Amino acid sequence: MNIAFIPIDDRPVCYSLPEQIGSLAKENNIFLPDKNLLGNLRKKADYKSIIKWLDGLKNIDSVIVSLDTIAYGGLIPSRRTNESYETVISRIDLLSDVLERKKAEVYAFSSIMRISNNNINEEEKEYWSEYGEKIFKYSYDLHKKESLNSDEEIECDIPDEILKDYLDTRKRNFEVNKYYLSKALEGKFKMLVFAKDDCSRYGLNVKEAQELRNLAGNNKNIIIKTGADEIPITLLSKAINKKKYIRIAPVYTNPESIKRISKYEDISVEE
Repeated sequence: MNIAFIPIDDRPVCYSLPEQIGSLAKENNIFLPDKNLLGNLRKKADYKSIIKWLDGLKNIDSVIVSLDTIAYGGLIPSRRTNESYETVISRIDLLSDVLERKKAEVYAFSSIMRISNNNINEEEKEYWSEYGEKIFKYSYDLHKKESLNSDEEIECDIPDEILKDYLDTRKRNFEVNKYYLSKALEGKFKMLVFAKDDCSRYGLNVKEAQELRNLAGNNKNIIIKTGADEIPITLLSKAINKKKYIRIAPVYTNPESIKRISKYEDISVEE
């Protein structure tokens, strides 16, 4: 198989590991764009050059694509950039034109924007250093109130302009994800995964995941799961294995804890 792989960014877990996994089977050829074209903590991906690279590949059977790379320049820029919905979608449409010509199976991944419970802004907007924990609490309390149909008052000690900017960024990313979902329902993707990165039992990100699940209906090719960096690698495994099924039997060292929801998750260990 000839597989084109567009990573989230240039970290080894996203760039080197897929190549190593793909090469375990000698009959597979894994193609990745030049590492310098990808984004990281300090720069955005060069989406035009990546699309041009993909267009130049011949006889591709499958494409594994991290849509955030093309749409925003990477996972971290997806949380930072204030670019408009129209700007983001125009890039995805350029990618779609190339994918149509390739006639390859497309396994796509997009992140549901995370809400980290800290005041560290290394991967977030500048105001996260002061308001990160407060935004997390607001998100958690708001979704919990809606879920439990509670009339409890929600405290919000966040300046209006900062809260508006955050919610506007969330709304844009959510609308972009709904655009992907509409394309998946049209059959444009062999599989589409929405990933819940750094979440909790309640939160606006969890609420968005639930809404996407409802919109997807019973479509088995649209999956919503917890994670981020590992998702494209699981899609690579899916593309290689095709219809082969791998059976697993989890053995728990602490079976009494399997119903607990661990940190950064919204479902139990068992689930």
